[in-house]
Amino acid sequence: MDQLLCHFWGDFMTQTSWMALGKYERGLRGWWPAIAHGIIYTCFFLLLTQDVRSLFIIGVTHIVIDHYRVAGWWARLINWEWASPQPVIPLWCMVVIDQTMHLTINYLALK
Repeated sequence: MDQLLCHFWGDFMTQTSWMALGKYERGLRGWWPAIAHGIIYTCFFLLLTQDVRSLFIIGVTHIVIDHYRVAGWWARLINWEWASPQPVIPLWCMVVIDQTMHLTINYLALK
């Protein structure tokens, strides 16, 4: 439960519109919002661990997953849908895939 609360506070409760919309942009313009969001997100996990490796894994993977929309790549992979620029699955499925990736990595990093 502690991990889930840290995740929700970091991923939803403190993410600004600038972060949420800007983290997907290409180039440096998209990296800054992604990095800012990743740092704030990771700070919540200081409540659970002070292990630098764990915090590094949580922060960096969160930034990469969000910036590159890794959930979309996963959806294309499992559906063999490489022709379209966007996966052909509902948005809520993309959110669930994204959250599952974050929570799994966080769980493993904290273990």
